[in-house]
Amino acid sequence: HLRRLNLGFQRLGDDGAAALARSPLLDGVRALALRGNRIGPAGSALPSDRLEELDLSANPLGDAGVANGFGGVRVL
Repeated sequence: HLRRLNLGFQRLGDDGAAALARSPLLDGVRALALRGNRIGPAGSALPSDRLEELDLSANPLGDAGVANGFGGVRVL
């Protein structure tokens, strides 16, 4: 299974992040890098229950996006 996935700087945006969150392809992924993908508060609801590490740096999350919470996930 794929354990680490780096999709940094792919211009996913909120819609792409939402589609990724629904994808069964993330089932085995434990570390997800989405650095610099223009993900705002609307796209920050990611499957943190399956992740151990999540890189959302260089995204315009704002306070609302950070407030979504990420459980025990190490957010970079």
